[in-house]
This record gives sequence, structure tokens and C-alpha cells, in this order.
Amino acid sequence: MSSLYPNLQLRFVFLDACSTGVNNNWPNVFKIRNGWGAYIGWDRPVYEEQAYNFSRRFWQYADGHTPIKRAVEKAKADVSVNARPVFVGNSTFYGTAN
Repeated sequence: MSSLYPNLQLRFVFLDACSTGVNNNWPNVFKIRNGWGAYIGWDRPVYEEQAYNFSRRFWQYADGHTPIKRAVEKAKADVSVNARPVFVGNSTFYGTAN
């Protein structure tokens, strides 16, 4: 994808699919690094219902007043999942448009 869109630089990506956080391949494709933007993926296959429940809680916390990393941590604490959500990026990123 990076060869198709060499200037692609998204601020936030949540790939809610199995094993999308196993390594840094996906964050690298979107040019998300520890100091910039935010990326969320899963460290292994995740059950559909658990991913859905996590996502619902995550989006409740990702309200523009809570850093994305903290929203991930809070949602993870609320929902039992077989896989671990993986965060890559700036730990103080709020996900706001400005």
C-alpha cells in the first residue's frame, strides 16, 4: 500500500481484524510511529463478539478528551478478550481533528 500511496500519512488507524498487531508491519504501512499518530491492532486471532464488545467500549472512551492509548487500556479492562489489543504511536494522542 505504501508504494501505491507514498504520501499516505494517517493520524489514526484501528484495524479491527485478527493478528493486525503481531508486528509493526501495518503501523509502518500507515507511517505511524511511536512519536506520531496512533494505531490499534490485535496480537492474535480475536473472536468476533469479543472484538465487537471491545470496539463498543473503546469508542465510548475515545471521546476526544481521553488519549487513544488510555481509551484502549480502559476498554481492555472492561471486556474479556482472548487477544490483546496492541497500541503503537503517540501515547498522548487524543484523536481530535485539530
